[in-house]
Amino acid sequence: MMGALGSVFQNTLLFPQTMLGVICSELLGRLCRKWFDDGDGRLLKTLFLGMGCLDSAEAGLALGRLATQACDSGLGGEILATEDFATLKGRMQGKSGNEFFRAWEAFMSRHGHHARAELDVFVPRWRETPDYILHQVKGFLAAPFPLHPLQRSSEREELEKKCRESLNPVRRLAFDLVLKGAQRGIALRENLKSEMVRRMGIIRFFLLEAGNRLERGTLEERDDVFFLNLEELKNLLVGPVGGGKNADLMETVRERRREYEYHRGLNPPSLVVGEFQPEESRPDVPPGEILKGIAVSPGIVTGRARVILRADQEQRVLPGEILVAPFTDPGWTPYFLPAAGIVVDQGGVLSHGSIVAREYGLPAVVNVGKATCWIKTGQMIQVDGFRGEVRIFPD
Repeated sequence: MMGALGSVFQNTLLFPQTMLGVICSELLGRLCRKWFDDGDGRLLKTLFLGMGCLDSAEAGLALGRLATQACDSGLGGEILATEDFATLKGRMQGKSGNEFFRAWEAFMSRHGHHARAELDVFVPRWRETPDYILHQVKGFLAAPFPLHPLQRSSEREELEKKCRESLNPVRRLAFDLVLKGAQRGIALRENLKSEMVRRMGIIRFFLLEAGNRLERGTLEERDDVFFLNLEELKNLLVGPVGGGKNADLMETVRERRREYEYHRGLNPPSLVVGEFQPEESRPDVPPGEILKGIAVSPGIVTGRARVILRADQEQRVLPGEILVAPFTDPGWTPYFLPAAGIVVDQGGVLSHGSIVAREYGLPAVVNVGKATCWIKTGQMIQVDGFRGEVRIFPD
């Protein structure tokens, strides 16, 4: 009992600790500008490279290790030749693939709660979409690349040492306290979100079970349950079993589905003044060959663009390509591993894509605007993670 209470108390303290980390990040930026003349933020961003304690970054590495396990088990060719996970598992039942499937189950146990747009309980989790994960493993097998996610941690540690050596004892103490608070806060923020999403997966499980039961006599299909409000769902669950379909409610659900699909296709402007009018939402005119954004992970890289609008599509980022995405969350992490750089329409210094880009040592620029509209797959672009610029080279 005391152990359970202690766990609850500890989890309750994580929220103020996370907020303290955000405050420390802001203070660290000010100290870097004042004490180290870090006007463009290069030093600050380097102090967050390769920290090695982020669940979302580990998810991508674990996925890469699944591909390594497949090779070690001699299953590489079999996996590449198989269309779906169920077929693969059926073929390898009781054969040499046992080690790979044990690794697969371990991956799903730890990371299977993630998904694209994972804060939306309607979105299926990785554990529900094994074919998507298999597709990512096949991508790693088809175009192997080295896994060196923490190669820049030594760069960060060396910079920390140089900063300390240049300060007097009082400033050194203040720098250490603020630095550790900022680094710990970023890790807590990412890991706390991961645990929240894990619990949302449990909620989704119960909602799906409710949908299964209601589908037998009330709903047209199981996923309709996600288009009911809590009061409607409660009334259906406590009503008579097999009470029949409510025509008005079903039409309401259909209308909500249509509205959901309609809004998924919108591409709103970065700034809305007054009331947003969806019918007026159009792609902005490209500002020129240089796009401006926020530099969030240091470095400069040039490569072919790979524009991916949804992380559940069967697209692959090939080694050396630059991922261009509308937004990023942990569901996008598998695309980061082979990428040479990252460009994102939305985001800030502490957004998920920025944090994982620094963890993997990838030059990244976010908050670019409509990069996914202005940049096309295959175009040669350059990402400047120091100046916050993305250059589009002419064809």
